[in-house]
Amino acid sequence: MRSLTLASLILLANLFFMLSPSTGQAEIESVVVFPDRASITRVVETRVDPGTGVLQIDNLPATLQRNSLRISATAPDGLMLGSFEFSTRRGVDQVNPRARELSERIQALKDQQAEIDASLRARQLQLTLLESFASGSNSEEPLSPQDWAEALRWIGDGADEVLNRQRELGLEKRELNEQIQRLERELADLGNQQRDTSVLDLNYTAQTGGNAAFTIEYVVPQAYWRPVYEWRLDTQSARLEMVQSAIVQQNTGEDWSNVELSVSLARPSAGGQLPELRPWWIGVAPPPAASPRATLTEEAMLDRVRMTGAKMQEAEIAQADLAGTEFTQSYRIGGRSSVRSDNQQQRFGLASHSMDVRLTARSVPTRQTQAWLFVEGTFNGEAALPPGALTLYQDNTLVGQNYFAGIRPGAELATSFGVDERIEIEYELQEQTQESEGVIRRFTQQTREYQIKVHNRHTRSIELTLLDQMPVSTDERIEVELTRNTTTPDERDVNDQPGVLAWNIDLNAGQQHEVIIGYTVRYPEDIEYLSGW
Repeated sequence: MRSLTLASLILLANLFFMLSPSTGQAEIESVVVFPDRASITRVVETRVDPGTGVLQIDNLPATLQRNSLRISATAPDGLMLGSFEFSTRRGVDQVNPRARELSERIQALKDQQAEIDASLRARQLQLTLLESFASGSNSEEPLSPQDWAEALRWIGDGADEVLNRQRELGLEKRELNEQIQRLERELADLGNQQRDTSVLDLNYTAQTGGNAAFTIEYVVPQAYWRPVYEWRLDTQSARLEMVQSAIVQQNTGEDWSNVELSVSLARPSAGGQLPELRPWWIGVAPPPAASPRATLTEEAMLDRVRMTGAKMQEAEIAQADLAGTEFTQSYRIGGRSSVRSDNQQQRFGLASHSMDVRLTARSVPTRQTQAWLFVEGTFNGEAALPPGALTLYQDNTLVGQNYFAGIRPGAELATSFGVDERIEIEYELQEQTQESEGVIRRFTQQTREYQIKVHNRHTRSIELTLLDQMPVSTDERIEVELTRNTTTPDERDVNDQPGVLAWNIDLNAGQQHEVIIGYTVRYPEDIEYLSGW
């Protein structure tokens, strides 16, 4: 009987250990960061025994997208992966010895604070009693001068003692308050660290025992990367270097420590479904109200004249390896990297592109009497450059910051590199008239004419593009035309902007040039006011 009992106990113990989940340490091996999420790969190395088992992986982020989970394993022959399930472990349920110690200290200080409050109330009762004696409200007969002197001395001594004690208690209470506030802040910080986590239980069956490696992949939100650029222009060699970096930040609930880090050019947020077209119905509608004439605003015009660039560093910047296919590309950061889950920005170098460019200048003198140095060239990088913040350096000098709209391989790049101080520009109104004409039907005619003077003070020639505009009529009764003195523009409706004109001028070193732009607006006299004029 005793032998049977012992055998049963051994059998039950083996069964208990077989059914109990084995906990694996799932280290993060690699992370791929997208613009709005991240893909995490963890590897768990453990030993599996023959039979059925459960591998438990804890401390996974609570924000893990469970439908994104992918599991694979390399192990002895006969290992089969079964079902898996998730559970949530609440952060408040995870006992933290430091948090418990802080709570106990705070409670003890609050108990001392309550004792001080009781003592202060007792002192206040004493003061009330002394005030009662001082007013003589408890005396039926008037006091003699000698009794008054004794009473005053007794009341004064008593009041001094009570008030001094009140002051001491007040100081003690203030010190206790400061200690409690400090400990409560520390406790709150610990509470922020006690996040909810996910626990994964993975069932498996093994025919033979041995070492196994389980790989789990999943997607988490609250992880981001965005590109930033530094463009460095060497005006002597007409060479542009484009330095690309990545700003990575994450608040996923898990630190990425010593991992293989990559940033992907893919955009999962764009979705996997092709947009659908619906019927486009048109019909008869009332005529629209006359809209103001289309004009090229200063900001829109300057956008045609500028783009911006990059930060200068003396040391060589570490670069990432471009990997993937023609359809899905990513940059793998060299070495191992660490990014804490504190939402702080961390910068990594990605790539550097160098290209020959053509140096020109452009100006919009009707807005600003300055010229901008401009560069043009063909971008022949291996991958597209996504939009991002841009800092420009010209000959190792900061000249501007702006936003880069991005570019694809093989596309033409055109960007400005700040104001060119060696090109002088003057813009003056030469003539402005208004007159009436006609006998049977009267018309009003207004004319404006401007003179633009440019002077190249460079020691070399440069090509300058002057941009200006003429009014565009939105009413067939209003006629607009350039004046006879206007210098013939080389291009009209530049960049598909109605009324925008361009003059391309080759300026030799020290050369001056003059351009005239004028326009006449003619309309019936019964039109009293021109909008936009």
